[in-house]
Amino acid sequence: KDSSQKMASRLLAFASRRFGLGCAGLGRVFLSTSSLSYKMIGDPLHRVPALASPPGPKGGLIVLQEWWGINDQVKKTALDMAAATDCRVVVPDLFRSKQAYEAAEAQHLLEGLDWQGAIHDVGASALYLKSEGCQKVGVMGFCMGGALALGAAGLLPSVDAAVCFYGWNKGLFDASKMCVPVQCHFGNEDDLPGFSDRAAAEELKGLLEKSGCILEFKQYVGRGHGFMNGTDWGKGMNDKLGRPPIRDDVIADATRSSSAFIRKHVLE
Repeated sequence: KDSSQKMASRLLAFASRRFGLGCAGLGRVFLSTSSLSYKMIGDPLHRVPALASPPGPKGGLIVLQEWWGINDQVKKTALDMAAATDCRVVVPDLFRSKQAYEAAEAQHLLEGLDWQGAIHDVGASALYLKSEGCQKVGVMGFCMGGALALGAAGLLPSVDAAVCFYGWNKGLFDASKMCVPVQCHFGNEDDLPGFSDRAAAEELKGLLEKSGCILEFKQYVGRGHGFMNGTDWGKGMNDKLGRPPIRDDVIADATRSSSAFIRKHVLE
């Protein structure tokens, strides 16, 4: 709990309300929000509420929320990635239907997060996807969700690949022992110390390189925390926080890169 409180305090000062993930230029079919259905997944001893796209694809992708809970932006991200990767997506509800609309509310939710319990939720989601016919499962997350994606990849044998955007909880797992393919995205101007700033990114990169896992580590010159937030609100908040401007071409490039990585390591 102390670790969650410290992390929440660091995030509070640099909060963005939503993190967008568009799929501009990918030429994929868009899925409407009605394509996601609410389900209870997991085994009888650990039930997890989650949103899931229809069955059929042979690959699965778990999309992890950031500290605002499952809002419309998270749903859009999941659907965009489903279309871009041809995977079936699951979004586990880590906060159990709670949502935050102000940074203080989000801080409170993050302070109460049981990180190991959240990893268990990710594991239940991965096993659900595999039980539904998905041969491999990847995990993608942003900020808090990015840290959980890395942790799940390092701790769960049911996870086959991970994509992390600007987040690392170094106390959650030993990155030097990573065994599955990992792709990371960090901005060189990120100012969240110990979580996603340049020093943390370099430390994480060194540990992942030491592990010998398949690794793509992307560091974006001139980009800050939350650089994937392409919504009008997000760009406005980004300006208020004095971060480097959001660039749509960077978002499109990172989206193409991450979806190609998932297709390669989950579908092939």
